[in-house]
Amino acid sequence: MEDPRFTAVRFAPGYDMAAVDDFVDRVRAALEGRAPMTAQEALDARFPTTRLRSGYSVDEVDLWIDEILARLEQG
Repeated sequence: MEDPRFTAVRFAPGYDMAAVDDFVDRVRAALEGRAPMTAQEALDARFPTTRLRSGYSVDEVDLWIDEILARLEQG
């Protein structure tokens, strides 16, 4: 799996970078067969939001999760 690249935003709502990075690691492990993860777990993922410090673009992270859902549903 290629590491996703998300735009960092400031002074606008964003997702906490550390929480998203941890989730990306969990997804990578699942896709490599090292840890279980269901599509529902990816769908249920929630991240703390940021406003006055850098965070990842909400739209970009949500789009990436949609792509991951399709891969997890395929098996």
